[in-house]
Amino acid sequence: MTLLGADAYKNRKKFLENLFFLEDSQRLYENLSAKEHFQYVKDMWHSPMAVDKVIKLLKMENYEKKKVGKMSLGMKQHVLLGMYLISEAKLLLFDEPLNGLDPTSIKLFTKIFSKLREQGRSIIMSSHQLGNVTEMSDRVMFLKDGKIVIYSTAEIDLNEKYRALFTAGEDDFFETEL
Repeated sequence: MTLLGADAYKNRKKFLENLFFLEDSQRLYENLSAKEHFQYVKDMWHSPMAVDKVIKLLKMENYEKKKVGKMSLGMKQHVLLGMYLISEAKLLLFDEPLNGLDPTSIKLFTKIFSKLREQGRSIIMSSHQLGNVTEMSDRVMFLKDGKIVIYSTAEIDLNEKYRALFTAGEDDFFETEL
């Protein structure tokens, strides 16, 4: 497996320099603030990105110093996204990045993901919230019966494709008498 020319086995360090992933907000340090998490990633990734710029971009000024253990799930999702942004990795892996977000934050995240895509960054994310996926992505992948099916978001109605793949036959259940 290679990523931007770096082989995962022959040059693991170079491979991992291009990839950023945190499983979920439970992997954050509860006794550190958002700002401390950002500074940690900045130092580890030798990033030129300013921590305060990310805090402002994500509208976190009111809770940048709050300990993660005292944050809501939505706030923690902002911390995760900020860490991804500061890393400046070329490939970002997200697991349910819109989970726990209010509509305003979903709009902000969608805008940021779209901007990252425009900048040539690659994002792979899992999401059960189909509404914003087409705005943020060029392609979608569905995992069905152990196989990956890939579609261009420009060519499909995402909700219709999902229904066809995953809910076929369910209408029969609801048409029967209970």
